[in-house]
Amino acid sequence: MSLMIVDVDDQIRHWSQVIFDRQMERQPQLQYAYDTRRKRRMMEDIQYNLELLRTAVQLDDPRIFEDHAQWIADLLIHRMQDLGEDAVRGQLVMHYEIMQEAAVEFLEADEAGMARKVLDRAVQITKAGNSAMAEESQRHAVPQAELKEQYLEKLLASDHRGAAKLIENALDGGTPLSDIYMHVFAAAMADVGWLWQRGQITVDKEHYCTAATQNIMAQLYPRIFALPRVGRTILACTVGNELHEMGIRMLCDVFEVYGWDSIYLGASLPPDAITASVSEHCPDLVALSVTMPHYLPLGRDVLKALQTDCDLSRTKVAVGGRAFQLAPELPQQWGADVTADNAVDLVRWADKVFGISRPGRE
Repeated sequence: MSLMIVDVDDQIRHWSQVIFDRQMERQPQLQYAYDTRRKRRMMEDIQYNLELLRTAVQLDDPRIFEDHAQWIADLLIHRMQDLGEDAVRGQLVMHYEIMQEAAVEFLEADEAGMARKVLDRAVQITKAGNSAMAEESQRHAVPQAELKEQYLEKLLASDHRGAAKLIENALDGGTPLSDIYMHVFAAAMADVGWLWQRGQITVDKEHYCTAATQNIMAQLYPRIFALPRVGRTILACTVGNELHEMGIRMLCDVFEVYGWDSIYLGASLPPDAITASVSEHCPDLVALSVTMPHYLPLGRDVLKALQTDCDLSRTKVAVGGRAFQLAPELPQQWGADVTADNAVDLVRWADKVFGISRPGRE
């Protein structure tokens, strides 16, 4: 039913099968309404839902699941229009109710109580039917909106060269590099995700847009590396087996625009590899990104490992990513030095902390 990818342990796998079997038993029409592909995706969704429920229980924060409940309802309604909105919502409500039953069977009493609370809220959200999707007008309310729309149009037409030329002309015309990253690349990628969620583009088109943007970003490196340096270094990576590394790569590039040197580690690094790299390079700033909420506990553990195993006397640690939008107070609770809404805000914070003065260059 979705394209989620998670690390599934034996406990989650067993629990998922129980929930899947019960829902098929109680809603036998699904046996006929769902083909093999949809049944496989339904199982993947159940596994992801359980991972996320476990995270919400571990962190004692229902908001982590609430956002997902709204998102998955929006996604499936648009992806399964042949079944109808009422039917999809009904299936989700039944799913959460079965999850509540299973929570009582598989969890300790206190954890089961929290799980039921989380799932009660998911049922309420699903029944209410309030869409979390941005309105079309909101998607355009950003700086460089016209340039972003032109760039997105090129991508959706699979015009890689045209998109690259558009960016090159904008830069030659005086558009700041930071604007290109924040208000064109990042905004266009957000729109691509929105279009995919609405079912208006296919996953292959989404992947094409991402790959093309990564390639165009790479073409900008000669411009970026020619800018003056400030003698500071940021080391950045995503936490867990994230496939969403575009944001942290953009972060590194924006820091390079502002004269920092970057060490970009990418995704899928084990925690000990992250601490080893920090110990080796002794960066001024470490940035950890968590996009998928079920990796929040791992993000907490990586931060704790850095605090325990690395000399951070001259190093600051920033954490960010979409997952923290659901629980913005977590970074402070965990002892991170800062979290920021975007790369430019983080650069400005780092400038202040490290006493960097620069001309008014963006």
